[in-house]
Order: sequence, then C-alpha cells, then structure tokens
Amino acid sequence: MKISAIFFSAVACVVSSWAVADLVELKNGDRIEGVILSENDDSIEIEVGKNDKGTIRKVLIIHSSEISSWMADQDGRISREKGAEVNRLGGTEYVESLLQKAEDEIAEGNYNQGIKQFGDAADLAVQNLEGLEAHDRTEALKIRAHALRLQLAALEGKSESIEKRTDGIEDEMEEREKELKDDRKKFERDKDDYDDEMSERHVELGQRHKKSDLVTREEELINRQLTYKNQREKVDAYLEEAEKELIMTKTQIKLVEERVEQAEDDVKASERQKTRR
Repeated sequence: MKISAIFFSAVACVVSSWAVADLVELKNGDRIEGVILSENDDSIEIEVGKNDKGTIRKVLIIHSSEISSWMADQDGRISREKGAEVNRLGGTEYVESLLQKAEDEIAEGNYNQGIKQFGDAADLAVQNLEGLEAHDRTEALKIRAHALRLQLAALEGKSESIEKRTDGIEDEMEEREKELKDDRKKFERDKDDYDDEMSERHVELGQRHKKSDLVTREEELINRQLTYKNQREKVDAYLEEAEKELIMTKTQIKLVEERVEQAEDDVKASERQKTRR
C-alpha cells in the first residue's frame, strides 16, 4: 500500500538547504539529538546538553555497533566520513529517509511504527525553524505539511484495517453457537425418542447401539460447548481491544486533521511574509 506515492515526490521537490539538529539513530530505533563533536573509527561523540556557561557538558560516546545512521548539518561540519557500515546523512536527507522508512512500514502493515515515523519527520522538519531564512522556512513548513498528510493517510489506512480484520468475526461466532444450539435440540429430541422406546420394549442389541451413539453425541456436544465457550471469551476480548484501538485511531485522525490544517495555514502565512519581504 503506497500511501505516500501522491506526496513523496512533492517532498523531494521542496527539500532545501535547511538543517536540523545533529542526530544519531540507534539500531533499536531510539534517536539521540545534540551536537556531534567527532566521528571516530569505532564511535561517535555527541554533546546532548550543557549549562549556560558551557562549563558543564554532557557528552555521549556511542559505539558504531549500536548505530544505524546519523546526520550532521548540510555543510558537513565534520569532514571525516565513516565507512559503509552506517550512513552519515544531512538533515534534509535524514527527513527524506524517515519518510521513506515510514512508507515501507505502512506497506508491510506496521501502521503504528509508520505513523510514528511520519510524525517524527514532521517534527524534525521544523526543528530549527526560527533560525532559517524566509525561503528555507517556507520549504521546511511545506515538508511538515506533507509529512502530516502522509501520517493522516496512514491513520485512515489503519482505521480501515481494524474494521476489515474484525468484520464478520462476531457473525461467525454467533453462527457457530446457533449450530451448536440446534444440534443440542436435535440430540434432546433423539434422546427423548430413545427413552420412549425403552419404556415400551426390552433392551435389544440395536437399542444398545443406539444408546452408545447417543452417549458419543453427547460427549461431542459437551466438548464443542467448552470449545465455543473459550472461543467466545477470546473473540469478545479481541473485539473489545480492537474497538478501543479504533476509537483511539479515530481520535488521532481528528487531531492530525487539525495539525494538517494548521500546517497548511502556516505555509500560506510564511509565503505571504516572504512575498512582502
């Protein structure tokens, strides 16, 4: 499901030279933001905090075996390139890669991961917004709007997926229970007929066979009843969780719709401001 096909090419067209904070992405999916101080053969040093005077700094040294990729500013403040085992990306390249990863996740049906990555890309696109020139500011806002549209499309796809995978489950369970109920009624009628016959004649070989058949049928009915009882509990629990997930997803859709509308308004306002200048 290539939900970003409509938007992704447009994203590539508006990418400019704006930059986001340096960032290291770990193989477990975590991202660490800060200022990359050095890129070594087996590690990266990144400053993640400091006091106002700069006399106390927090620097992390991350071994390359833990790193999936990292990005620094577009000017390549650190000129040394790492080997091919990890990817060093510029800020815009990283946002593009995040959008592509999100698209791939959605195509695989991993909606939650893809939705999160679209949201992350939208946030990263405008991370250093105040420090950008008018043109770059507008381009960054456009990318955020596109990322949010992709996130909205992913959420709508997730909602449809939830409804599709739960469709018919309740009806199927009810049909099984109805069949069991009908079979139980037929068994009771046959058992009553047998009891009536037994009250009128002596036990014969054929009657003993009939009784054995009734015993077997009753055992099967009891086993089916227990099986369906367990299945009913699982179905009810599954549908309850799916309903909760659907409600949460629809709530997210409304929130992202508002974010998309605001993002598009921000783009228009930025373009008007750029024109006035």
